[in-house]
Amino acid sequence: MHISKILRDWAYGFELAAVPAPVVADARMRLLDILGLCIAAAPTPLGRAVRDGGAALAGGSAGPSSVIGDGSQMPPACAAMVNATLAHAMDFDDTHLPSLMHPSAPMASTALALAQDLGSSGADVLSAIIIGNEIACRLCMVAPGAFHGKGLHPTGVLSPPVVALIAAKMMGLDGDRALNAMGIACSQGSGLLEAYQDGSWVKTLHPGWGAHGGIAAAYLARVGFTGPASGLDGRFGLLRAMLDGPGTELDTGSVTDRLGTHWESQSSFYKLYPNAQVLLPFVDMAREIRNASGGSKALAGIRVEIAPRYIPVVCEPRDAKIAPRTNTHARASLAYAVAVALVRGSAGIDDYSDDAIGDPEVLRVAALVEHAPLDPVPPGNGFAGALTVAWADGTSKRLVQVSRRGHPQEPDTPGSVAAKFRDNAGRVLPPQTVEKLYAAAMAVDTHSDIAPLMALTVPTGARRQ
Repeated sequence: MHISKILRDWAYGFELAAVPAPVVADARMRLLDILGLCIAAAPTPLGRAVRDGGAALAGGSAGPSSVIGDGSQMPPACAAMVNATLAHAMDFDDTHLPSLMHPSAPMASTALALAQDLGSSGADVLSAIIIGNEIACRLCMVAPGAFHGKGLHPTGVLSPPVVALIAAKMMGLDGDRALNAMGIACSQGSGLLEAYQDGSWVKTLHPGWGAHGGIAAAYLARVGFTGPASGLDGRFGLLRAMLDGPGTELDTGSVTDRLGTHWESQSSFYKLYPNAQVLLPFVDMAREIRNASGGSKALAGIRVEIAPRYIPVVCEPRDAKIAPRTNTHARASLAYAVAVALVRGSAGIDDYSDDAIGDPEVLRVAALVEHAPLDPVPPGNGFAGALTVAWADGTSKRLVQVSRRGHPQEPDTPGSVAAKFRDNAGRVLPPQTVEKLYAAAMAVDTHSDIAPLMALTVPTGARRQ
């Protein structure tokens, strides 16, 4: 039986009441995280551009679904595209390890946009997020890390067929049409990582275009358009077309192994800094070193050791990485991440603003950063790293980090995500509205209608169209 059929059967038989309580609680936090990220990104130049692009794609017509943080009304596919792009705009959304898939941005955005159109309940929204996140993460386990090794973004490649499935379920399509939707959407999977080289914006669109393509596929399937049931694992299916090649073995059995009892989505970490996932331990180490030294000693040299597979992504070309041209460029620069943490003791949204990335002192320190391959890389942990800082007085400090913060079941994670949400949403919304939105998201599965929740995401006086 093809993977798509197994996944379809599981999704169509899914019951929220049967899901372990920690997984349900985590899904609420995923939704909360995405709402805050969209709100914070909405007024940025990138946010305004993708909103206007979505409106143009809709032909200027309003629809039942709203842009989070803005209130513009669009058809569901366009609103989902805009919101998923906003969610990923700052590279601050959750990330599955070890695949680097960003599951929640396309899944939550799809669920919210369709729920507004279909009148779906909050429980339907939460179910779609859980189903979509779980399947997206499992598909990545066919060959963890292989997409990035080929210059492909798994979020862009894999989100269309997964979105198509949750869209088909929410729309009430029969099982055959759901398979057609997935097969159609497999032909929409794409996403190149070339934007890492110059800091252009297109990578942020990958979850957005995935959401749009998946919803479009479900609409086509609803009216009888067909696609192959073997779209994922067939001879010319998405997985083989994208990943087959020397040195890559596809473990397709991992996609369905223990489906419904083992929750692979719980290996998706929340991000506590707005930059590429592989940079996060280096920010932690740089901040620790700065705090221990008082931040006042003159620096003489900085050495970072990172898993070899990520050197081309976040360290090269060196001239571009030590002086990023855009904030999107800076988010994929190891030199900038370490430098801003050493100089400012922080690496938040404000540290990646257009003005901040031109800070002469941060750029001076970034130029001191030299990289080397981490050897050995701990088994099963390509995200470990080491940081050595040397000072002009001849002293130095070396730290190694192999564990990650942001695991959904760590005791301090819910508090960290809640604080992150309040900071993000509070950039646009008044404190009282932020708290109301927090409460609504934490009880989303008790709501028969998500319209009140969505209304809370829009600042007073925001435009609607």
